[in-house]
Amino acid sequence: MRVIEHNWQWASPLVKRTGPVKYIVVHHAAGDSTAEGVHYGHIHENHWSGIGYHYFVELDGDIHRGRPESMMGAHVNEHNDESIGVCFSGNYEVRKNMPKAQLESGKELLADLQRRYPGAKVMKHGKMPDNATACPGKYFPFDEIVNGGKVSD
Repeated sequence: MRVIEHNWQWASPLVKRTGPVKYIVVHHAAGDSTAEGVHYGHIHENHWSGIGYHYFVELDGDIHRGRPESMMGAHVNEHNDESIGVCFSGNYEVRKNMPKAQLESGKELLADLQRRYPGAKVMKHGKMPDNATACPGKYFPFDEIVNGGKVSD
């Protein structure tokens, strides 16, 4: 698996994670975004340090590192210190099919994260406590990406 590294310019210092990773949280970008576009938007529209996710999977299957895993994310209400955030480009509330390259990269990335954080539960953003959202979208292929098509709760 190849992860594209960036020399992000952060608007403010990132905060070091203080606890264990309990969750791997899956998101969609709600649009056909790039990692660079999300980084820019999180700084200039959200007024955050920069990209809030730890990984961003583009439609062509490229995987980009956002925040270092050792740093707290900015992607899930009340659980940033105990989660790794993975965002997929696209709006899976309306896009019915994920491009094959993105699907395969997503499977590989999630399998790697599950191996490295065996106690972490993989969750849809909208299923996290205190996070009322449709993210990652009703057409997001969560079960296929996370557990090879086995239906989860």
